[in-house]
Amino acid sequence: MSMSGNGSTGISDIQQVVVETPRGSRNKYKLDEQTGQIKLSKVMPEGMVFPFDFGYFPGTKGEDGDPLDVLV
Repeated sequence: MSMSGNGSTGISDIQQVVVETPRGSRNKYKLDEQTGQIKLSKVMPEGMVFPFDFGYFPGTKGEDGDPLDVLV
């Protein structure tokens, strides 16, 4: 039985992500792991915005120790 529609058995096309910074925002937000809250990390220069929703895959860790990034 194929769950993903791509012929692979047991692989789902659905992945859960957390969007920290919405598309069109100049503000970059980041999860503070100590408090569990999303906090302002930095502000982009005037005229620059995030072109996509930006976030991470929960429960993952990259080489830098942060969760793996995702653009939606």
